[in-house]
Amino acid sequence: MSQQPMQTISGKLILLIKAGYWLALLIIAAMVMASFILLQQMMAGHRHDDTLLDIVGMQKVLSQRIVFLANAAGAATPNQQPALVTAFKQATADFERNYDLLLERVVADPASPARLDPKSVENVLFAKPFHLDYFSVGLIANSERLVSAFESQLGMADNGGYKGGGERVNLDASVANAALSGYAALGQRISAQADARSESLLALHRTLFYSTLGVIVLVALFIFRPMSNTILRKTRELIDTRNSMAFIAVHDGLTGLHNRTG
Repeated sequence: MSQQPMQTISGKLILLIKAGYWLALLIIAAMVMASFILLQQMMAGHRHDDTLLDIVGMQKVLSQRIVFLANAAGAATPNQQPALVTAFKQATADFERNYDLLLERVVADPASPARLDPKSVENVLFAKPFHLDYFSVGLIANSERLVSAFESQLGMADNGGYKGGGERVNLDASVANAALSGYAALGQRISAQADARSESLLALHRTLFYSTLGVIVLVALFIFRPMSNTILRKTRELIDTRNSMAFIAVHDGLTGLHNRTG
């Protein structure tokens, strides 16, 4: 048998090994990449939920701080009032900034049908019984009016001061309490949604993990096993070919020797 068929068999065998290797590698790499992407989504979602819960917790604290500072500023002596009014103004500004950030992160639409879903964030913000958006905006407006009135009284106003009547200035504690209740409910909704999303992603991750194991088993059964069988068969064919060529060579040698001695 000539060298050319042996080289052809060896070339096909090497090509088969390379094809099987790269196919298995691509399949496993795709599964690993999918697992990595899923893990990144879980981490991003966790960070997003933590940020929202931090904002909600801060708003709960600020709503009570606003009430405390408003009452303290109203009962303080003239010497104590400027510092308390400044702290009151800062707390109101922080509350407003955090609320704007919360709306930006939540991406809530007051016209969305989700506001009718008792499990949604929009329901807490824009629907009864909490109407958190209404009470948050009301608390901000009420606090800003009271700050303006204090600044006018103390000569701290930069824009002419408060022009309204005194009866409009008093801070309504019930608005702050309603906002506090709304933020508590909002935190519960966000936590519940985060838990549900985590459970869903964990279930998907488990499915992907078992699928990866299944793919590895299938690769072993349908790629590496047939490939190893092919390698074994081709090896046997090469051995048989070599033995045949050796036998022919020996036979030709013996025939030539017999002819020379005959």
